[in-house]
Formats: sequence, C-alpha cells, structure tokens
Amino acid sequence: MLVPLAAREKARINAGSARGAGGIGRATGGRAPAGRGLWPRREVVALVFAAALVTGAPAALAEPERDEALAETDNLDGYYLALGPRGGALYTEGEWDGAFGAEVSLYHYQGDRPLSLLGLSGGMVQLSELTGGQLFGEVGAGGSVVSELRAGLAAGVTARTSPVRHPRLGVHATLFAFAGPIAYGRVGSLQDTGMFVDIGIRLALPALRL
Repeated sequence: MLVPLAAREKARINAGSARGAGGIGRATGGRAPAGRGLWPRREVVALVFAAALVTGAPAALAEPERDEALAETDNLDGYYLALGPRGGALYTEGEWDGAFGAEVSLYHYQGDRPLSLLGLSGGMVQLSELTGGQLFGEVGAGGSVVSELRAGLAAGVTARTSPVRHPRLGVHATLFAFAGPIAYGRVGSLQDTGMFVDIGIRLALPALRL
C-alpha cells in the first residue's frame, strides 16, 4: 500500500506542476516569458527617438521663420520716409556761399523697374555769410545706371528767405546721383535775384518703412 500511495502522491505533484506551467503559458500567449535583457535596449531606443523629436522640432519650426526673415531682408521694395543732413555751396546774388541744412524725403523704391525710385522731398538750408536761407520742395524719379550707381532728375519750387525782405519765389531743376551718399546739382531762378546754383551732398537715412 505504501508504494501505490507514494506513486499517487508523486503523480499528483507532477500534475500540479504541469497545470502551473500551462497557466503561465496561457498568460504569455503560449510562449515562455521573454528575457529581461531586451527591455533596456528598447527603452534606450525610445529615449533616443524622443530626444531627437524634441531637439529637431524647434529647428524645424525655426526654419520657416529664418526663411521669412531672409525674404524680408532681400526684398527692399516699399515706401520709405528718410531724414538727413545736407551741405554744399550755393551761388546766389553774384557770389558763392556755404549752405547747410536738412531734408526729409518720402519715396517708393522698387528694384526690378527701370525707374526704381519715385518720390518727393523738401528741406531748407541756411547760408553761411549771406543773411537768410532757402526753402525748397521737389518731386523726382531715378533708376539704376551702372551696378549700384543710381541717378535721377527732380524739379520743384524754391523760396529765398531773409529776415529783412519778403520771400522770393522761384523754380529749379535737380540732377542727383547716389550709391550711398547723394550728390546733387541744382539750377534755378528766383524773383529779383536771378539764377542760382546749388551743389553738394546729402544723406537720406531711412527713418520709417511704410
């Protein structure tokens, strides 16, 4: 009797072990549990992929902004308000005199046209030796001549001011050229005074883009 009992007990233990293994197999889809050695490598790959997304996303978002900034820098077409000083020599009343003052300009620039510059300007100069000065206003147009050199023509009205006389009105024409500073020559005529000549250099510093 001892031998059959021992045999039955051993069979019961073996059957329990088999049921336990079957339960584990069913829980893992019929496969033995995978070893843990593979999981650290998957986590590293996931972390590397996430880091690449995080670091690459800002760069990808920044690319359109850089492209738009470059496009705005390359495209200078538009309306500008410019201010700047001017200085030169003025021939009037039979003698030369120094003339220094300021000028304001409103112009439109479009680089792909033959007449790339259209605008109007006004300003004043004060004479060094003679009393008074001159006010002027004009409209003009210009374009490219050679490489970065541009030139143009303008025409307008002039008023000679003096603390002891009424303003004397006149008209003038201006030839200008520029590749940075603007060189100009102006010829006109004033009431009672006759012809005058104004030559010099002025700066047009863009103060506002409209």
